[in-house]
Amino acid sequence: MLTKLPLGPTRAAVNVRRQRFAIAYAGHGIGKDAAVTAGYSPHTARAQAHRLLKDPTVIAAIDLEREERAARLRVDEDRITNAYAAIAFGDTRDVVKWDADGVAVVGASADLSDDAALLVQSVTVKERFGKDGARTVTTEVKLADRMGALAALARIRGMNKDKLDVTGIDGFAAKLRERVAACRERMRS
Repeated sequence: MLTKLPLGPTRAAVNVRRQRFAIAYAGHGIGKDAAVTAGYSPHTARAQAHRLLKDPTVIAAIDLEREERAARLRVDEDRITNAYAAIAFGDTRDVVKWDADGVAVVGASADLSDDAALLVQSVTVKERFGKDGARTVTTEVKLADRMGALAALARIRGMNKDKLDVTGIDGFAAKLRERVAACRERMRS
């Protein structure tokens, strides 16, 4: 856990605070909280974070910390893409089986493959007793968001076009600017 530095910034303390800011920011991405963790005043933390996030050396330190963290956690693009693919295309029958009467049986977690385990977001077991003392156990399995995983895969693969780039289409952008300027001129007169 990082501790606050004593007041009275020296050159070394400022460099240490910048490094602490970079480490904290790389961890959660919240500038104000990272500034406070680094030892800046809570009253000026937002402004300090804004200033620090414009500093190329701090940005480089954040990038380096994120790379080192990813390496420690063995997180890379392939692993993330594979996890999304396992959720998006996984077979629910690997987790839950049901018969012709619609009675579902949830498999034991120890029997699930790594990919099948990614399909399970949560499991809730409820136990109830009726007035006659009969015990009823209900198991609810919530599966991971398949559509969210598909959307993430589409973004990773560049299949979603959030912006339409028209700058290179036969001067379309220039023609559009000319027409907009002409319309503004007509509106003024």
